[in-house]
Amino acid sequence: MNSAVERHNNAGSWKLAVIGAFGTFAYLVFVGWYWRNQLSSIFELAPNELGDFLAGVFAPLAFLWLVLGFLQQGLELRNSANALWLQGEELKNSVEQQRDLVNVTREQLAFESKLLAQQQSEVARNSRPILKLVQAGSSGSANGTRLYRFQLFNHGKPCTDIRLERDGKQLISRPALGTGQHLEFNQTIEHDSVEEFSLTVHFLDSRLLDGTANFLISKEKSAFSITEEVARSYSKATAFVRPSQAA
Repeated sequence: MNSAVERHNNAGSWKLAVIGAFGTFAYLVFVGWYWRNQLSSIFELAPNELGDFLAGVFAPLAFLWLVLGFLQQGLELRNSANALWLQGEELKNSVEQQRDLVNVTREQLAFESKLLAQQQSEVARNSRPILKLVQAGSSGSANGTRLYRFQLFNHGKPCTDIRLERDGKQLISRPALGTGQHLEFNQTIEHDSVEEFSLTVHFLDSRLLDGTANFLISKEKSAFSITEEVARSYSKATAFVRPSQAA
């Protein structure tokens, strides 16, 4: 587009130059023809008369070139306006390209952020224990109470520094609980009572990040219902556990 405008502008300037040269030549030929038989009288003119004569002869040429200069100036102004318009279009295209680049970069960053979050979630999920609590039987005790046995299974990754708490009071602790392993603990509860208490399991996952798993244990006479509450953690990784019910 720039080359086409430049060729058009050059053609306009060339036309004006040709018109000026042809007009000057034709006018000089006309003047020479008109004064062909009076050349001697021209040289006999006084200096002031000769100056007036030359001014009158060349005034049309001066006016011609003045008009051509005015047209050339208008053409150059038009060329400058076109150049400014082209620069504006290029700047507009550049802004649009930058906007597209920013959008692409934003989408790429969003995709990479999502991918990183998925990778972190996958790493966290693969490092967590999968804990399941079951009630595994009971035995008789005195004063209308029974000794109930509970088992905590780990079906996920190994965890360490295991601590079990009932309603905020620590019951037992273990240094580690590997995959497929379980630990047992006992609780003395009145046989025919209706109770509800919480059991919290604190641990370190395979990345040594703190995690917890909460279980709500409900007892109605001899029937138990064990429900996992929402898992919590002390870091970005949270314990992944499976809810279970056992009677």
